Amino acid sequence: MRKLLLLLLVLFLRFEPSFAQVYGCTDPLATNYNNAATRNNGSCVYANTSIAPVKSTLISDTLNESSGLIIYGNRLFTHNDNTNLNLYALDSITGKIVNTYEVKGASNIDWEDLTQDAEFFYIGDFGNNSSGNRKDLKIYKISKVSLLSRNPLVQTITFSYEPQTDFSPQAANQTNFDCEAMAAGKDSLFLFSKEWSSNITRVYSVPKVPGNYKLRPSSSYDVKGLITGASLLEDKRVLLLCGYSTLLQPFLYLMYDYEPGNFFSGNKRKVQLDLGFHQVEGIASLNGKQAFISNEHFIKQPLANNPQKIHVLNLSSLLANYLDNPPTSLSKITSRNEDITVFPVPSDGVFNLKGFYGTLELFNTAGELLKRFEPSEGLRKIDCSDLPSGIYFLRGNEIETIKLSVEKP
Repeated sequence: MRKLLLLLLVLFLRFEPSFAQVYGCTDPLATNYNNAATRNNGSCVYANTSIAPVKSTLISDTLNESSGLIIYGNRLFTHNDNTNLNLYALDSITGKIVNTYEVKGASNIDWEDLTQDAEFFYIGDFGNNSSGNRKDLKIYKISKVSLLSRNPLVQTITFSYEPQTDFSPQAANQTNFDCEAMAAGKDSLFLFSKEWSSNITRVYSVPKVPGNYKLRPSSSYDVKGLITGASLLEDKRVLLLCGYSTLLQPFLYLMYDYEPGNFFSGNKRKVQLDLGFHQVEGIASLNGKQAFISNEHFIKQPLANNPQKIHVLNLSSLLANYLDNPPTSLSKITSRNEDITVFPVPSDGVFNLKGFYGTLELFNTAGELLKRFEPSEGLRKIDCSDLPSGIYFLRGNEIETIKLSVEKP
């Protein structure tokens, strides 16, 4: 009888269906696409690709140093990276300036990028390429309603880079502590470094709450170039970066299907732009299928004399397949989480979790591992009371990511 039971157990274990994830490249556009893969592991490889703008429009000489770029309403908003204190609203078809808004109460040492959320504009005064030793890096947070009514309410977020300890002046365009790209997430602003020496980019995150912060990088990627602009579609897990090589050859990076808050964990596709010697500075997109990029005036005779323009890009051939057929991992709740309960949500710092007993790891929106919770049966306490207000992510083997919202009084 014992032998029969052992035989039945062996047969059951042998033929029990496996629910383990298959990790690999899940993008059909990649050269190493794995049809059997169920979870993207960031290994996708792509053929060399280049695209040309479907339209390029000359813009006013007033914007010869156009830097940041966003889409707000039916207008493009941009600014210069010099002492000019204005945001300019452009007609998205003609490129003509239709409105000018002065950001009174701010200063412009080196405005390099512009981003937004539902209520605020954010201007990054963090250009640091001249000598690499600025100690007054800041981001202006401006109420949209106040600016558009021409009575701007300006708050300031100041920061420094924790890894930077040497502030002695350097030669121009040599520092790794320069930044020209910023994107707004739900709770944080993400900064992407422009590293003149290493040609990689590092991600720093800073809360949207005014204050003074020391920033540590959460991740990095070798982009083999200089990143100058960012546009984030957070709910779709799509990040668009623009930049150029040291020989001023412009490119895009399409980052998509990544783990929440870890931009370089998914697909990383570099796309060359058919725009020789263009100093691309800003990028904006609402849907991932169409994007606008800007370039400032670049002149270096006899190589080039390329005036400031807005370019329209069609990215449908590159991203439509992903955007129209989103992976199941984009769902907040899936069948594997149906029996998992988390309450209360939001919480002031302590959550109750029921239904999953394995190891859990807690990450912030920058993808930084903060805590690890060991296996436990029954009702579990997920203690985040020592963490500031914000969004965090719980991850465990064989479950979808669980989002936690900490809201302290």
